[in-house]
Amino acid sequence: MKKNLLLTTICAFALCTGSLFAQERQTIASWDFDSFDGAPGTATYSYWGTDEVGGTTRPWALNEYQSKKNATFGAVYEGVRDGENILANISHTLVTTTSFGSYCLNASGAWHRNDELGQSTRYWLMDNITTTGIKDLIITLYMAGVGSQGPTQFKFGYKIGNGNWVDGDFKTIRSNAAAGAPLAVGDLWTETVPVACNNQAKVSFRWVVGENMLNGSPLVSGSAVRVDKILVTGIATATSISNAKAEQSVYASGNKLFSDVDANITVFNSVGASVYNGAILKGESVELPTGIYVVKAVSNNNTESVKVVIR
Repeated sequence: MKKNLLLTTICAFALCTGSLFAQERQTIASWDFDSFDGAPGTATYSYWGTDEVGGTTRPWALNEYQSKKNATFGAVYEGVRDGENILANISHTLVTTTSFGSYCLNASGAWHRNDELGQSTRYWLMDNITTTGIKDLIITLYMAGVGSQGPTQFKFGYKIGNGNWVDGDFKTIRSNAAAGAPLAVGDLWTETVPVACNNQAKVSFRWVVGENMLNGSPLVSGSAVRVDKILVTGIATATSISNAKAEQSVYASGNKLFSDVDANITVFNSVGASVYNGAILKGESVELPTGIYVVKAVSNNNTESVKVVIR
């Protein structure tokens, strides 16, 4: 009778598990370029890092989100110079051409192709992103080329660890950003990141520039690009409970969890954090402290059940 009462309660409570374990998006990294070391208006960004190539110190932007400063964003070029492979940051500054805040990031120079200087590939680079325990990544940013010399296309790509880049297709961006035409809502770029990037110790993302200006001519040394409000979000895998069902393969008796089949179980607490993950054999039990849990069970024949255990 106690077991049947528990299962009846499970059936009722399972209807609200979607709201109890709502999959809220979490910020992994962000850059909005509105923080300063110096007096307001000096455009001295608080989160610069530096890189020195060929005797030139070049900046890149550190992650502004909380204390996770290992993630970086900046414009780079790579290629071969004098027989040596190079990867160098393009110099960039903060400018006021934006509708969203005080400043945005502007990179001018080195967007044009110059194989002799090693500028075979040029792109915005987001590096050192950690997605451990995170899935369903989305990246948003605002991006436009500048004036009559701005580039017209970029393509998004990703790299897992030290693997190879996987690039998509070119997409058109606005190419005439200026003081009278700042970055705006229409310049939003949204990228749904491939699932291969879920739960990785390190992933990198890039936006590779095309070769031409609006008039069809190749990019020149003065070509410039602006970006603003860069945001990376995802969903914690610990809250990925879906399609709750009150099947009877796993049930509670007293302070123990039993199974009618051999299964692998994951036990989540009331805030969606995993508190136990392991195997349970038919007729065996797992003891749990007093509390409210969701138990996800996967049997050997891959039959999956999710149930709410109330104590």
